[in-house]
Amino acid sequence: RYTDRFGNQSVRRIEPHGLLVETPVWYILARDVDKREPRTFRMDRITHPTLDPQIRFTPDLRLIQAQIPEPEQRRPLVE
Repeated sequence: RYTDRFGNQSVRRIEPHGLLVETPVWYILARDVDKREPRTFRMDRITHPTLDPQIRFTPDLRLIQAQIPEPEQRRPLVE
């Protein structure tokens, strides 16, 4: 289950392709299986994750790179 920034909850099926850490927040860089679109999910908004054995994929470096913010948009890891 995922809760968006407005408090709306939904069930998502994703392919987790990468992890982005922008302290203090961690993000999953993923592809939404049902929407067939790249998505970024905050890990602290995910509850009760489960593995779906029907979803098989190979991590896609292009999908990861396309979701990483440009250097000027990134927050420093240490302030």
